[in-house]
Amino acid sequence: MAAVLSDSSPEHVLVAAADGNIWFINWTSGEGSEVPLMNCGHEIFDVAVESVELGGSTREVLLVLQKQESSKAQIVAYDDIALASAEGTLLHTIDGSPQQLRAAASARVVVVAAGTALHIGLLKNKSKNVAAISDFQYRFYSFNLPDLVASLDIQTVTRPTKKGGIELQQVDIAIGGARGAIYIYADISNKLPFESSQPKAGFIHARKFHWHRRAVHAVKWSSDGNGP
Repeated sequence: MAAVLSDSSPEHVLVAAADGNIWFINWTSGEGSEVPLMNCGHEIFDVAVESVELGGSTREVLLVLQKQESSKAQIVAYDDIALASAEGTLLHTIDGSPQQLRAAASARVVVVAAGTALHIGLLKNKSKNVAAISDFQYRFYSFNLPDLVASLDIQTVTRPTKKGGIELQQVDIAIGGARGAIYIYADISNKLPFESSQPKAGFIHARKFHWHRRAVHAVKWSSDGNGP
């Protein structure tokens, strides 16, 4: 089971069940809880939602981390049209039993945790307006972590380009570890091997905070962005 607040309608929450059903529920009234919005046909591990400019208008895009086979999972994107037809756009396939999905900066960065590995996808298209979700193309990188991921959160810094697009300047990731530590990967987007054709990033140093005796099941960046 996974749930995320709607990015465009704060009184609604998107709820996804392991059987593939997804609901769009008004949490103030309960409306929408009777019948699911759609069924993706696969077991769902996690969901994320982002507001994205598509075809000249801002629309909500749902990202679903859904099981493919054994230890593999797929990231699939749905806008309102795709939700009605239950036919999303495949963004990436990930090995290693992925379990958690996060997105930020209008889906310009997508992060998936899979055991002791982190997968980071950066949108190739920097233009502000993407015609359709089928135009989403990412370059993914992965690297190993010092612990199993119990929770994660991301924050970003963006700036407008001269051509009216959006440039992703910085991505910071906070990881809650299964053994009680919090790991901070600051400015991770500028430490990835952009010039390499290999998606494996190798070792990337993290700042470690060991504040807990047990697993950190929730971590969140503060509103001022100075720390988790």
